[in-house]
Amino acid sequence: MSATIRNVAPGFFWIAGCTELHGIDGEPIHVQGSVFVILGERETMVVDVGLPPRYDRIADDIEEILAGRPLNWIMPTHAEVPHAGNAALLLERFPGSRLVAGVYDYHLYFPEHIEAARVVRPGDEIDLGGGFGVTALEAFIYDVPGTLWVYEKRNKIMFVADAFSYAHSPNSSDDDEDADPTHKPGQCLLFSTEYPEPVTVNQAKFITRASMYYTRFKDVQPALDKLVATFENYPPDYIAPAHGNLIANVDTFVDLIRETHRQVYGEFLVSS
Repeated sequence: MSATIRNVAPGFFWIAGCTELHGIDGEPIHVQGSVFVILGERETMVVDVGLPPRYDRIADDIEEILAGRPLNWIMPTHAEVPHAGNAALLLERFPGSRLVAGVYDYHLYFPEHIEAARVVRPGDEIDLGGGFGVTALEAFIYDVPGTLWVYEKRNKIMFVADAFSYAHSPNSSDDDEDADPTHKPGQCLLFSTEYPEPVTVNQAKFITRASMYYTRFKDVQPALDKLVATFENYPPDYIAPAHGNLIANVDTFVDLIRETHRQVYGEFLVSS
């Protein structure tokens, strides 16, 4: 299997790909651009579709995972390039697939594919067969309107778009051959619990500030409180952010994201 694919659970695959950016202190960091594939007994789905510059690798990875099966559903969590940029290309690569999303203006983005588009709303479900049920949920933390979260009930995966996102450090540029790199080969496919060091608030703050600018001006505590109730109805064993490694320590990460948003909001209040 491709080096960018991890089979997380039965019927659930994670395609990882990092982009190097510069963090809060100017140091280089890696930011994920993940694509997720669900193989139900009857139908298949891709959640988020990645950046166009990576289209060839992503499409090849999806094809490898499908192993000859058709791709039935393409579900961007929202209409932004890292999440929907490859949608039209995948619709062409996999004839018969359908675009399903919470955005009402995809006919403006992809007018040639309007026949393949279906709008879903929070609470709508798609049965992929064999216990793989996908439910669209309200996104409590998001960067653009129309964002949906997605819950897959068999493996208890919560796909959260830009929420719960965080970065990690790349290979050290130190010339010392004995130096321990902070980003070892293969780390882009590690769970949050498999990192050499725990994920920090600073790693999450970078994405929160950059992707969800409004969090500087708005206290998102009410949204985080709603999150607790949502997790009671849709309990996740994994949280799958588009821009961060797969989260396996859910309770710990809820606390980390809560503190991240508290600091981002608090720092703006102090600076203003």
